Amino acid sequence: MIKTLLKNPLFIVGFSIILILFVGSLILTQTLHGDIPQKTLLYDKHGQLIDHAPLSPLHYPPFGTDSQGYSLFYRLMIGAKFTIGITLLVAGLRLIFSLLFGLIYGMYFTRWSGFLPKIIDAFSYVPMTLLAYILLSPVIMENGVTNQFEYSFAQRMGFEIAILTVIAIPTASLFFGNETKHILKQDFMAGVKIMGATRLHILRKHVLPHLTLKIWIHFAQQMIQVLVILIHLGLLKLFFGGTSVAFGFDETEYTSMSGEWSGLIGSSFNELTTTPWVPFAPLIMFTITLISMQLILKALQTAAEKTGPAPRRQKTNVHINKETPVIRPSDFTFLG
Repeated sequence: MIKTLLKNPLFIVGFSIILILFVGSLILTQTLHGDIPQKTLLYDKHGQLIDHAPLSPLHYPPFGTDSQGYSLFYRLMIGAKFTIGITLLVAGLRLIFSLLFGLIYGMYFTRWSGFLPKIIDAFSYVPMTLLAYILLSPVIMENGVTNQFEYSFAQRMGFEIAILTVIAIPTASLFFGNETKHILKQDFMAGVKIMGATRLHILRKHVLPHLTLKIWIHFAQQMIQVLVILIHLGLLKLFFGGTSVAFGFDETEYTSMSGEWSGLIGSSFNELTTTPWVPFAPLIMFTITLISMQLILKALQTAAEKTGPAPRRQKTNVHINKETPVIRPSDFTFLG
């Protein structure tokens, strides 16, 4: 499978973009030490003032600056490690737990197949973003009265990762459970059971090999889903790591405590009509990442379609001599 993916240009392009963004973010974080380039005033070569912050992408490419003069490009690149890292971590945790529960359900609790899918299907109609918002809001949002968080930064991060993981486990577990039951019902499994194979042997040698490609496809799908949920939570002012709230005379300012992309979208969404490049810049980065994940997903699906049962060996023509053999006395040795 790996050789097939490495020959697929869709996978190479998508994976390269994700890798460049993540590694570039780590390098810039270590290089800049948190000091984002800032430019509040722009002068021409004659020393005349041209513009002031926020500077548009025409005056300060590629993305311009925010209202405080900080470069949006560097803010987005530094925040990429949080956005991509969160997505990888949450998608990975979802995959591990849902695969574990799905295999247990598919191999040991098939009697529950009458009512358990109905309960989980009913749960799937609840929007994940709404469920996440209800559970995360009391923890992530800063107290507007005391201007303090009730939990530490690490606790807020851990709680959000846990919630984003748990809300997807029921439906994903049901998917892997149904796939496991489908594999166990195949004709070849009857022979395996007759030969006396244990459940652990069946799991290792038959179930997991058949699920390998679907596991990777599911992982890519979960990454896309996590990115979309982060965008929705950002628009709802729930930023990863915490949302700092500052009440003003005209409007309330919301600031992300981690600097990830959804926080940049949510905190600058009110500037859409005045300085549209500020909210559009993180949205562009989200779009690039989502397209890259779609390319990876498409490559995995193509590999799954090409991967089928091993071709049957062609029977070789064997010449059989149908002549009646001649028996001679010399062909025998008499004893005694």
